[in-house]
Amino acid sequence: MSKKYGRVYPLAYEIVTCPQCLYSSFPKDFEKVEAAEVEDLKNATQDRKNGAHSIVGPIDFNGDRNLVSGAISYILAIDCYQKRDMGCAPTPKKAICSMRGAWLFSELDEEFPGMGYDNIVEFLYMKAGTYYKSTLEIMSNAHEREEDRGPRSVQATPGQAVRYGPRQLLEAEHHHRPGQRPVRGDFGRAGRANGR
Repeated sequence: MSKKYGRVYPLAYEIVTCPQCLYSSFPKDFEKVEAAEVEDLKNATQDRKNGAHSIVGPIDFNGDRNLVSGAISYILAIDCYQKRDMGCAPTPKKAICSMRGAWLFSELDEEFPGMGYDNIVEFLYMKAGTYYKSTLEIMSNAHEREEDRGPRSVQATPGQAVRYGPRQLLEAEHHHRPGQRPVRGDFGRAGRANGR
């Protein structure tokens, strides 16, 4: 811990996020978006904004990066890689983002217990296992196939597909657990402590 800057979280800076549309990825993939992917990513902008808000509350990527913006950037990156072409190898990157996101949300849960971040940690570790398993299958096949990527939508009701966004990622896994408290969009203490 630095006396001047407080706790420093190097992982919070790994993901590049556009402050306007919340498109997020690792630096080397940020500007290498295929034309066919751009429309899909643009169409999901509001879903990303709503999803991020439902998990951590209001978030601003124009300012300095902090633990909250660093943690949510990994969930945003998972969502964006879900819409990327196989050429950028999205499955291993979603695995890495899931694991690193879990670590940062674990830090958030330590600092601000009782805000539901533990549910996100559990979910991200589960997703990391799923993505790493798919990554091993990809490595054994020597290439990534469309079916290795996983679903691009989840059935909300019969016949109605909903795009995966950060919020849908969480709801898809946790909607069936009776008595489980959903993660609130209210920043509460976390937002005030991080200058929001």
